[in-house]
Amino acid sequence: MRRAPAFRLTLLALVGGALLVVAVRAEPPAADPARPTAMGAAAGAEECARCHGEVHASWCLSTHALTVREAVEGVVAPEILAGAEVRHGPGQTRFLRQGTSFQAETLGPTGALARYDLTHVVGKTRIEMLVATLPDGRKQVLPSMREHEAGTWFDYTALYFAGPGGDPRVPPPVAPGDPSFWTGPVRSWDAQCSRCHLSGREVREPAADGTGERTWQRAYGLDCEACHGPSAAHVSHHDETREGPDPIVRLRALPRRRQVDTCLVCHMESEEIVPGWHPGEARDLLEFLDPSLLDDPDRVDPAGRPLELVYAGVSFWSSRCAEEGGLTCATCHDPHGGPNRSAMRTAPRDDAQCARCHQEIAAAPAAHSRHAAGSEGARCVSCHMPFLTVERGHGAITDHTIGIPRPLLRGDRTAQNACAWCHVGDRAAPPGAPPLSEAGIREAYARWWPDAAPTPAWLAAIVAGRRGDYDALERLEALLGDRAAPRFARATAPVLMTRLGHAARERLLAHVGDPDSLVRRRVAVGLVYVERPEAWAALGRLLDDESAPVRAQASRSAQLAPGRLPAHAPMLEQLNRELEAQTRWSPDDDWRWERLADAYALAGLPAQELEAVRRLR
Repeated sequence: MRRAPAFRLTLLALVGGALLVVAVRAEPPAADPARPTAMGAAAGAEECARCHGEVHASWCLSTHALTVREAVEGVVAPEILAGAEVRHGPGQTRFLRQGTSFQAETLGPTGALARYDLTHVVGKTRIEMLVATLPDGRKQVLPSMREHEAGTWFDYTALYFAGPGGDPRVPPPVAPGDPSFWTGPVRSWDAQCSRCHLSGREVREPAADGTGERTWQRAYGLDCEACHGPSAAHVSHHDETREGPDPIVRLRALPRRRQVDTCLVCHMESEEIVPGWHPGEARDLLEFLDPSLLDDPDRVDPAGRPLELVYAGVSFWSSRCAEEGGLTCATCHDPHGGPNRSAMRTAPRDDAQCARCHQEIAAAPAAHSRHAAGSEGARCVSCHMPFLTVERGHGAITDHTIGIPRPLLRGDRTAQNACAWCHVGDRAAPPGAPPLSEAGIREAYARWWPDAAPTPAWLAAIVAGRRGDYDALERLEALLGDRAAPRFARATAPVLMTRLGHAARERLLAHVGDPDSLVRRRVAVGLVYVERPEAWAALGRLLDDESAPVRAQASRSAQLAPGRLPAHAPMLEQLNRELEAQTRWSPDDDWRWERLADAYALAGLPAQELEAVRRLR
């Protein structure tokens, strides 16, 4: 889920009524080549059980199958069952039972307490989110969240919308009516969450009055076909024809990147730009999604280790171990579920997973780690996959950068390392480690590993850029030119350069044609702040880019300059076409209708503007 953009402004007022009327195409835009066609008909998970009974039985108990459940007895938390009132500062929620169903009484969009039907529980092992179905049919994520193991309640808003550098213990003020308030578009279950929790999800355009079902699904949770593709043709091939290749997607037969994409399409914090990605898709996953990067110190540390709910995608795609070792998610996890936590193929936190590739180190762990053999400090996972405290203290997840501890990496307050995890002490740290100060840790590290490799140049550039060092621009430009650097790091460089002032933003002009679309879309972020005519022309080229996510970001950047757009009729026409396409792709996303309404206002098309506004709820 993404942070809330600024409020929608009445652009008619911003341009003083001096609007340029352009002929915006009324017909739907041509089908975008990035949007795939349907794969075929579904057969359903129960059909798979005929031949794959053992796997199906395991899946039925997995977090994939149970990622979202109806709120019924046996599923809801004890506090809900008991009709208790829970506090999750700055507010509280009182639960009520109505026969076999439940309600939540909490602050509503008018600023008064109101009751809402509590219909679904999301999450099973770590965090439980609650979904309410509003009277108009919308499904929204309630502010109350529950940490499963500790049984503590907290305000969902505090996780995602606290300001940079703010006190993580103090939830930010989010008033009723704000986009980030729990009934607002940022908290929409349909538009923001459901694509990774429902199988066979389809979005439907709301009626002109904003009513009507927006999301349809085949099943709650992620079933067989969510990862292997629609299986009706596979069933027919197996039972009848047996001619030609079997059409089912067999993940292990795919190239590594496509295997990983099947997991990261959900296990990566991102915004869906183009819907319709399907298992086995040969095209780059990031032509469908726009991911979180390494720029936000409230969400990730410089190396890509999460501080918030950004899942494992950012970490795994920044992992040298994963890339050079050819790891996939299924190397360590069984996606069909199993008896181990996190569906691990071996016991959780088992060094055997690492020993398969690092046999010499595993045979003599003390020599490698400088910790006594048999101690927690000599274990692979303690140093290279520590638990990271996330969600402002409400969770701990394994580090999937599979990186090395870097206690000498100083200057970024968010940098996490395994040495401090053990010796300073943090959530889920192994017991018994002697307490050390961070200065003591750095001294020991320098003494034990005097020949340790220096900090990688890409990581030093990210740290310098986030901190605004005197040499940050030079380092970031070098990173942009380093095609061997992690992709997420290269794409972060333009974002950080945008923050370094006018001179740094002008340097982005040289990278408009970067071969990586993930870099180009971040270049578009900064170009709107460059006053030179060639920057505006470059933004226009990016609005016509072959990559849909690049066009999406360019359109958003162009809308940040409403005073300039009316004077550029061709760009305004481009903008409207692009926003029309984006809105038709995801008609359940209120932000897209909002942007389209703003664009129509700029173009002097009040009837179209009103029509777009009516689609909002």
